[in-house]
Amino acid sequence: MKGTTSQFIKCLYSIVNNPTLETIVCWANEGNAFIIKDLIEFEQRILSNYFPDIKIKEFRKKLKELSFTKCVNNETITYTHPQFQQKKPNLLRKIHCFSEIVSRKKNKINSAMTTKVRILESAQVRMEEKAANLEKKFQKIIDFNKCIINQLNQHFAMSEYYTEYIKKLMSKQNTE
Repeated sequence: MKGTTSQFIKCLYSIVNNPTLETIVCWANEGNAFIIKDLIEFEQRILSNYFPDIKIKEFRKKLKELSFTKCVNNETITYTHPQFQQKKPNLLRKIHCFSEIVSRKKNKINSAMTTKVRILESAQVRMEEKAANLEKKFQKIIDFNKCIINQLNQHFAMSEYYTEYIKKLMSKQNTE
């Protein structure tokens, strides 16, 4: 997942890499985590200088949003993230806020749903057109049937007339 590295991550990375601050914060021996050795000093010297608008609670929340895991040992706090590693700054761009990831997934889902809705709407329009055409054909069949029924009724009436006429003629012939 490509992306831009947030200023927060870049700044944190430079702080952890700063050898003059290693009594407060430094890399773990393996370089795959950073350790806050002195929380009070970290809050007073580092947060106040590098992140003046962020308090320790907000700092922790931000790390949690970025999917860092926290481990507390005695008086130190260790944070790990698979993309936050010593001597590998190129990995930092892969660190994203959880809410950004969720938002992207929602956007993809919304986009997919929008596409499906458009397809369904288009299918609905086609079906409505087909239904309208079928209604027209059905009406034509009804009209044609009415016409045939009228003609049959006329033929029936005529046949009754002729039957009566023939009966009269035959009765006249029999009387003569």
